Amino acid sequence: MATPLRCIDAPAHYKQGDVECIDALESAFGKERLKTFCTLQAMRYLWRCHDHEDGYTANVRKASWFIHKALQLDRTSQPPTPRVNEGNSGWEKY
Repeated sequence: MATPLRCIDAPAHYKQGDVECIDALESAFGKERLKTFCTLQAMRYLWRCHDHEDGYTANVRKASWFIHKALQLDRTSQPPTPRVNEGNSGWEKY
């Protein structure tokens, strides 16, 4: 059974009023700590993806959501890193 993306992207049980839990976490702990939290959550979902009742696809999608959020937080907290080793003057994109 496929897991709808809306169940992973913005589940209703992680929202109180107009505030999503992830936004409250950022407000309470800051971007750097939230980035660490997201990285750890991704590890958790990947760790259990083969054995958990939600199934492989749902867990990998959840891990992907947290990885994407961590990268998004990383982009907003520091300037992009130059790609010196590729011989161009472009900036790294995620």
